Amino acid sequence: MLTYKKYRASDATMTFPQYIDVPVELQDDDFSCVPVCIKMVLEYIKQRNPDSNLPLKSLQELSSAMGTDELGTPLDGVQGLNSILNKTLPSIEFEGKIRCTLAEIEEDLEMEKPVVAWLKMPFPHSIVVTGLDKQTLTIYYNDPLKGKNKIEMGKFMSAWEALDRVLIKVKIGEKLQRTMIDFIDDKTEGVR
Repeated sequence: MLTYKKYRASDATMTFPQYIDVPVELQDDDFSCVPVCIKMVLEYIKQRNPDSNLPLKSLQELSSAMGTDELGTPLDGVQGLNSILNKTLPSIEFEGKIRCTLAEIEEDLEMEKPVVAWLKMPFPHSIVVTGLDKQTLTIYYNDPLKGKNKIEMGKFMSAWEALDRVLIKVKIGEKLQRTMIDFIDDKTEGVR
């Protein structure tokens, strides 16, 4: 029987797997895994919100905003994304966090929000987590090197722990964005 801490593969009380269909993008170099993962997440958001004004940024724009270079992408570079996405409707904000928990991944997946995780596989690499199956103790993900893939939860946890359990989470529609109508209403409110 497979086990991981409090989870047992045969536990009848476990829920069915959560799985999000995130479009796959592949990287064509050794250092752009984070921008490619962000591009996958943005493509997913655009598919789910076709009427949004989300601009589909190029990989070069994403890499530049995050400070990606031949050594990779620094976690604090994720904040640079927010400056190029600050006018989207719905609002989109990315947040890089360390020492996250599996429960945080599960919560985001339940809200149908993919997360980007940093793993040591054996080199530092990022993936988009798209699903979690407690029944089989499997994590499903999009790998910018290999496409759709899966990994045993124990192996995922070890590889994730090796890089301080880093997640890049996306907040969708949580920030109030003003529209042109709001500005017009503000200007005409006192005019009669």
